[in-house]
Amino acid sequence: MAVSDEPNQKTVFIDPDSGVRSELGNWFPLAWSPDGHRLMVTDAATRKTLALVDVADLTQARVVGHAKKAAFVDLLWLPEDATAGGPLPVLPRRPDDGD
Repeated sequence: MAVSDEPNQKTVFIDPDSGVRSELGNWFPLAWSPDGHRLMVTDAATRKTLALVDVADLTQARVVGHAKKAAFVDLLWLPEDATAGGPLPVLPRRPDDGD
């Protein structure tokens, strides 16, 4: 599991089976890859940088992109065959805090 600790600007990882805990400072979680091996995160300071975290090393984030104006607050990770079966489904947005 990946939990956002916003006051401390970090992601906290908890293995539900063993209870082992680790932390990734300065990054917030966005979405797990469909295979569950990678987590997309955004920087805690501006939310304008995207990075990948591999489950083999939950303490390192590899930057994969930046945004100049928009901030990343949510992300949908599509499976590899997402467009093979036709148009993508439209999913309802999660509620936000009003801004």
